[in-house]
Amino acid sequence: MAFACVQYLNAHCTCGFLAYLANKPFEQYFDRCRLFSIFLVFPILLHFFKVHWTELKMQLTLRTFGIGIKFFVLGVGLWLSFLILIGYNIGFPELNNTSHPLLYTVVLSAVASILLACLEEIIFRGLLFRFFLKNMSEFWSIHWISFIFACLHFSNVRNLDVHCVLALKGFCSAFYSLIDIFTHIQWAYFFNLYILSCLLCLWVLKLKTLWSAIGFHAGLVFTLMYVRQHYCFSNVLHNRWGNGRITDSWVVFCILLLITIVIWRTRIRSNLPKQ
Repeated sequence: MAFACVQYLNAHCTCGFLAYLANKPFEQYFDRCRLFSIFLVFPILLHFFKVHWTELKMQLTLRTFGIGIKFFVLGVGLWLSFLILIGYNIGFPELNNTSHPLLYTVVLSAVASILLACLEEIIFRGLLFRFFLKNMSEFWSIHWISFIFACLHFSNVRNLDVHCVLALKGFCSAFYSLIDIFTHIQWAYFFNLYILSCLLCLWVLKLKTLWSAIGFHAGLVFTLMYVRQHYCFSNVLHNRWGNGRITDSWVVFCILLLITIVIWRTRIRSNLPKQ
């Protein structure tokens, strides 16, 4: 529906932004919009997952909004550090050939990252995680939600060269999206997503607010979106760890794992009864 609406509006209006959206392939619309469909049945999901609206509201109060801003800055700083650590030439970058000004890219990346982070965190750490916590222990809840979170990030929709009715093309995209979960797994990427989800869950449990996960998630996405749009990287130092035997993805995983272990141990200590 989003794809059809943009095409219709672009045909009847003169707008650079509409032209930009209209030139995007259908598969990208499907990939970006599929999570938004969940909000169409949000009341049903709240009932199905046995999560009351007030439980989500308590995790998104204005009083704890400052935590989200701090974690956004933390996410940006940490992921910039990762880019420097794994050897990308970010110190003296070469600007990409882009007509978009700096402010436009910053605003676009910020808005897109915040919307995506809010959407995913409300679904995963808000709905699903709360549901698991009501039905099993914290330990298994964290691992189950992290497994689902990692798997669903392998359902990136392919560019399908199919000439058919739009609805049927959407069905084909959904089908191949599901198949790709099981056939296109990159294990380093999978475990990075898995441990990242564990870290986000621990912060939500520790700080009692969903803003922590939203802020950190948004900081990550903002950094990646901005850097990819404005910078070209040198691959000379790419996979420099162990002459390619240890890839940069595994280095990031090890650092995230170390941070997660520290947070987990501090949580266990804080829950121990005082002597």
